[in-house]
Amino acid sequence: MNPENISIKRPELEGVVSLERGLSFEFRSGASVLTLRPVSLGGFSEAEAMMKKFRRHASVDGLSSSVETMAVIPFGIEPEIRRNIEFAANHAKVITDISMKGGMPVKNIALDDIKIDGEVKRVGIIPVNTGLESLPQVEWHDAGTGEQVFYHDADPFLICLVEMVDGGIWEVGAGDDLWRWNCGSKYNAGTEFKIFGDAKGIKIIRNVYVKKEESLPPQRGLRFKWYFAWSVKDNAPDAQPGSGSYLDLMDMEMPEEGKVMLDEDKFSAAPCFEANALRKRFRSMIRSLAGGATESAGFTMVNVEPHICLAAAHLDRGKKRLLLHWDILNIMDQWLWANRLLLKSGSNLRFYATGKDIQSLPSIYGMKNVFEQEDSE
Repeated sequence: MNPENISIKRPELEGVVSLERGLSFEFRSGASVLTLRPVSLGGFSEAEAMMKKFRRHASVDGLSSSVETMAVIPFGIEPEIRRNIEFAANHAKVITDISMKGGMPVKNIALDDIKIDGEVKRVGIIPVNTGLESLPQVEWHDAGTGEQVFYHDADPFLICLVEMVDGGIWEVGAGDDLWRWNCGSKYNAGTEFKIFGDAKGIKIIRNVYVKKEESLPPQRGLRFKWYFAWSVKDNAPDAQPGSGSYLDLMDMEMPEEGKVMLDEDKFSAAPCFEANALRKRFRSMIRSLAGGATESAGFTMVNVEPHICLAAAHLDRGKKRLLLHWDILNIMDQWLWANRLLLKSGSNLRFYATGKDIQSLPSIYGMKNVFEQEDSE
């Protein structure tokens, strides 16, 4: 294999991370292609920077793999851009770190823009709305022959869905750190999030810093989390209530500090996976299941759904009361952790959501499936 290429193979996805013509990320599912564009700091691009790290890692059990890159822009304070993309099931978690050191005056910071090429049927948007017991409904828009704008705001979207004519769906979502995507205001700068395109392709623009006259350059490291997912074929049986392998997340006794905060002093009955209280109880349950699991045992957990939450305590930010976040990345983390533990006894855990719109999200839909292990070579 070309040492300047890293190949990625997941269910229904093939990807290449390449240095042949500067750093590039390209992922194909069905007849469509998602291209991740490198970070741009004003006129300086990660694509042409000096690469210090370019590695692929794979877990021994084959349940996950990751790509790690680090680029240094050889100008001025020499900012560093680090990225880690972790693949599991049919989703990829992305962490992008930008080290600005002593500050670097730039006109804008374009973070991980995306281009999706193929025959597009429609585009769906889920906004960031607080105070709801479940996620907001998808707002669908048909793709036309002429370019149109599907979303344009200073605030980030929660999820963008791009449905292709062949039935495949790409999902691009913000990470748990919703507050960070508005970091421009901290430096008296603007932000811009835009989704636009037509029936031949869609572009997603994420400008997390747009300089104004009174703006200050970022003085410290910036970290952003997000994810993308793609649709896969279903191999999941219907959940069977009453069986010994059937678990209901809502039956788990949870103190208030483990629940979703909808508004100040107003809590949902649903737990937040970002809360330590939830994770401790969840992991204790899975360890107990793993201890008594038999070969090929399969466990089902229902009512596993992501939520938008305001409890700063869930993020160990004790000095704050409210801090906007949501828990889909931690749901992915706990699904992977549980299946990694259960795999040792030949068993597995499937997550099921209940809401129709939530069930149809590729990221959530994928976690009720059990995938063949990836070749770790």
